[in-house]
Amino acid sequence: MKKLLALFVMMLMAAPLFAANAITITAEDAGGGVLSVYYTVDAASEDDPVGMALNFSCSDAATTTSADIDNVDVRFPVYLDYAHDAVGPNFDPCTWDPCNPLYQVSDGNPLAKSDEAGVPAGAVSDFSICVGRLDQDAPAKGVAQKLCDIQLAQGSAAYTDVTIAADDLRGGVVGSVFAVTVPGAPVRVNFGPTDCFVVGMVDALGHTVTAADVSQWVAWGKPDCWCYDCFAAGDLNGDCAVTTGDLFTVIDPVAGVFRSGDACADVNYDGAITTGDLFSVIDPVAGVFRTCSVSCTPIP
Repeated sequence: MKKLLALFVMMLMAAPLFAANAITITAEDAGGGVLSVYYTVDAASEDDPVGMALNFSCSDAATTTSADIDNVDVRFPVYLDYAHDAVGPNFDPCTWDPCNPLYQVSDGNPLAKSDEAGVPAGAVSDFSICVGRLDQDAPAKGVAQKLCDIQLAQGSAAYTDVTIAADDLRGGVVGSVFAVTVPGAPVRVNFGPTDCFVVGMVDALGHTVTAADVSQWVAWGKPDCWCYDCFAAGDLNGDCAVTTGDLFTVIDPVAGVFRSGDACADVNYDGAITTGDLFSVIDPVAGVFRTCSVSCTPIP
């Protein structure tokens, strides 16, 4: 098995430079704090991937563990980092016992340390998913396939933004040279539909949310827009920019009146749409749109 794994590693590292191959990684919030990760091998790719390694970084102290990786693609049952730890640094291939191997294909899980070989000992916010295959069927091309589900544990916020990148330490996607496309922005995973606006959180203007604010949020029907990163700074449509689109959420451009029934126009959480909300979008002194100074992820 040690020789088999060594051969597999050599296959990963000996990527020819002539094939035209591409793979796209996507991910989505599957509910309940689960991030579902998918891959699509471009239909025009000349080769098949034999290994994939992706880095994940979770914001706001959200974490995962080895036990929380589920529904891993059966086409990729080799978990090199688990094998690395199972075999150990002092393994002598001459002593390998085929009747009692230290590692067998499909043993363990694909969670890996992001900065070195091996599996994390506990919960981590930054980690890798590393999988490989030997003689298993190659994935179909041009069709999205699920790589795995990652159950995340809530940290300091009601959501986490997960950044995904090819794992250069492990070669990214191999089998030949693959151009890897990952999500261009962090993927937001919510931990619950009712707790994104809570007492004690600090909004984009530095205001600490109070019990009265939360009560008004509940009275409005718990609108998602109140949880946008820059909502309090006038970004009412979640695109991370304050423009006429946000202004027209507060004021009807045709009738020229405040939109009294729109929860997303109540920027100051007081239950009424007034000049206070208008001035949350436009600075009344400078006469310009406000800007948001906090990190912002656009809402899809």
